Amino acid sequence: MYLLDIKVVSVNMVDLTEFHMKIRHVKETIPQIIDYKTLHRAGKVSVKKAMDFLNISKTDSITLSTDDEILISSKSDGIRLPILPRYRVQIPEYVLQKLGISGKTTICFIKRSNAVAIKRFDIKKIESEYPRIIDIETSYVVTRQVETFGDPVNIYEKLKTEKALLNIKINPNDYWKEKYTFNGWKARQILDIENDNDKVLQLELIQQRLSSQSENGSWENKLPLTAKVLIELNELGLTSDHPQVKKAISWLLEQPQSPHNPGMFLLSKDLVQKQIEIVDQRLKQTSGQRPRFRNRVKAEINQINEADELYFNPCGSRIMWVNGMVMEALLLHGYESHKRLQSALDTLAFGDWCECHYQHGKSAWKRKQSLSLPEIEDYYNQTLIEFKQGGIADINLLSSLPSQTFMLRLEEKILEKHTEYLLRMPMPQQGCEYITVNALSQVTNDRINRLVEAHLWRFAALLYNALQQPIMSIEGAKYSLTIYFQLRVLAKYDSLAAKLGILFALPWIINNQNRDGTWGTENYRESATLAIIEALKRIDF
Repeated sequence: MYLLDIKVVSVNMVDLTEFHMKIRHVKETIPQIIDYKTLHRAGKVSVKKAMDFLNISKTDSITLSTDDEILISSKSDGIRLPILPRYRVQIPEYVLQKLGISGKTTICFIKRSNAVAIKRFDIKKIESEYPRIIDIETSYVVTRQVETFGDPVNIYEKLKTEKALLNIKINPNDYWKEKYTFNGWKARQILDIENDNDKVLQLELIQQRLSSQSENGSWENKLPLTAKVLIELNELGLTSDHPQVKKAISWLLEQPQSPHNPGMFLLSKDLVQKQIEIVDQRLKQTSGQRPRFRNRVKAEINQINEADELYFNPCGSRIMWVNGMVMEALLLHGYESHKRLQSALDTLAFGDWCECHYQHGKSAWKRKQSLSLPEIEDYYNQTLIEFKQGGIADINLLSSLPSQTFMLRLEEKILEKHTEYLLRMPMPQQGCEYITVNALSQVTNDRINRLVEAHLWRFAALLYNALQQPIMSIEGAKYSLTIYFQLRVLAKYDSLAAKLGILFALPWIINNQNRDGTWGTENYRESATLAIIEALKRIDF
């Protein structure tokens, strides 16, 4: 039986060993911030997380020392601080003066060997050329310096000028010249490589796909595979007027939909019923942990895996990934005006394209109407701020989330008057967002277009971060978010944000080319290379 001209890849494609080693190393060798607290002039503050780190119980006492910095520990020498109710201690007046506390102030607690340092915590935001976050630490103060992107138009013009100095090491054309597969045919169209046999190959590829279609119009009764073949047939030149294409589209449109995700496509009719049952249980249950619809079942994940080399181990296979693939196919074939797609687009206009958010659909959403265009415009403006801040949505979060989360200190630089710590930046994490944006490049709906543009700004910043801290991006790559998949998504859009993301990646693209002119490993070489040449085509490289 015909399967696509691609290999099914293992969900263990990304090795997280090096990532986990790096995380463990920085936690063990670099002093991390374990907590932030608001300290008032009265001087009482909770030290529970510091007590947990020091393994101090409520019946023990804490010792305060103020030699080179202010430390609390369980040692016997120093000033004893009694533990008050709610794990609070009274900070002495002279310590408050050292910290510069004169009113409501944020302080932080930093790991030390058998102790915890207390320091005033300030945030300073400055415009730079490219974003990063560093902690500048002195004896009594930590200043978290947030360096932001400059003007995106200026960055774009600068990167366009710089790209003229870069060159692809090996022309990828030779790799594709004699590849008589769908990917080979497609690559030659992108690269304008002439091949006398391509007309014949095009007809063979079309017939190969049509001859393996099931009687009901699907391919193997699988929505992802059917969507994938329809996308390929569209690229091969077949339109929705073709009887077999029309039959496949009808099969997709006739698949049951859930009342909780109107218009959207779930992986199977059984899952539609399962979601209805789970939501009903949740509505009836008044106490205890309620059941969740989202689940990552291997057999379901494999349906996404087998449809595309770059779609391995999807984070949300029951709704968002299959919905993205099916909607992409239907939009390519001109079905945006169909009532089911109009309903699906309206459901997507609720925003927050993550399976965790959509798993119970309208039953879990506080609002009953999708976002209006003015509301989406506000969100778009917020994402421009998020882009400038290197993927940080809210600067205030930087004084509330301990370093063990995404703000981990990665590198330490000891200078004469202070120590600098480079922090981990936000990384691509939600594949559901990317597969949804990947699907919507043909949409004309104003609200959806603006939502997509907002996501593209976020994606550009996150891709930049992943390129700057590649070991940290591996965690997202385990859910398909490789550089190749991110570039494939950006290549579908002719926008400033998408082109910026591709230009950010250009040095990486050049440095990671294989000796045969391709990109990626053997498991996904053709798809990775196609993603790269599509991205390069977008920036006229």
